[in-house]
Amino acid sequence: MKKLKKFIVLFTAALFCMLPLLSQPLTAQASTPTTYYVKMNESTGEWRFQVGNSWDSQAADRAFYYMTLDIKDGDILVVEGSGTINLNVHLSNLTVLKGDMVLITAKSFDEVYIASGVTAVINGDAKYGYVYDGALANFNNNVQKLDVNKSSTTAVAGNISELYVYDPTDPKANVECVGTVGYVKAYDDDYVYYEYYNFAAGSLKIDHGNVKADASKYSTTAPVATTTPATTTPAAPSTPNDELDDVPKTGNFSVSPLWFLAIAAVCMLGYFKLERR
Repeated sequence: MKKLKKFIVLFTAALFCMLPLLSQPLTAQASTPTTYYVKMNESTGEWRFQVGNSWDSQAADRAFYYMTLDIKDGDILVVEGSGTINLNVHLSNLTVLKGDMVLITAKSFDEVYIASGVTAVINGDAKYGYVYDGALANFNNNVQKLDVNKSSTTAVAGNISELYVYDPTDPKANVECVGTVGYVKAYDDDYVYYEYYNFAAGSLKIDHGNVKADASKYSTTAPVATTTPATTTPAAPSTPNDELDDVPKTGNFSVSPLWFLAIAAVCMLGYFKLERR
């Protein structure tokens, strides 16, 4: 009986000691993006991959299939070689370093970089795209912000929100867009050469850095900003874990202090009943 009473006292004390720690919520953390380097094996005609942002010729590589099993939304992909890559994920960064013709499909992209000398076709909306000098790129969906550099050539099948053409002092960049274009700026390090707005669908054509679109299809003046009266929007109902976004997370867990107080009370009650015997 004494051993049982001693155990109850010690267990109750332990609950009170753990209460401050366990009653705090465990904050959810975004999982760290994984970088996959994919390279075409010219001798076998198949994609191989390594984890990391560079290729180590002394290290082992694996078949592309195994990467498709592990890759997740928010990961990073570096590509070297020509061929087709299809992924059913959102990539936070895609960099195509080498390739005479590479076609890459994903759900969407945060950033896309097409290196000099590369010919690439990108399927999936992109928030930001950068086409380096001498590259050839086709974006078959929408691009929010697109930078084209010097002698690059770019075609966009969707819409462009913002387009920046660098180095028009030696005009070489070529750009066409099937959709609408909200803003176009041509510039170098010291000067802005032109800014145009609101191109109608299919009207934008830049030939060697110069806009060839019909003047009736775009504006040379910035649209007038409009203000709307402030309105009060009712707060959305809260949901468990404050509606965490789609980025893969670790667990979010919280234990109510009331549970520990209740357990401690039961233990103490049991102790007093045993004491009276």
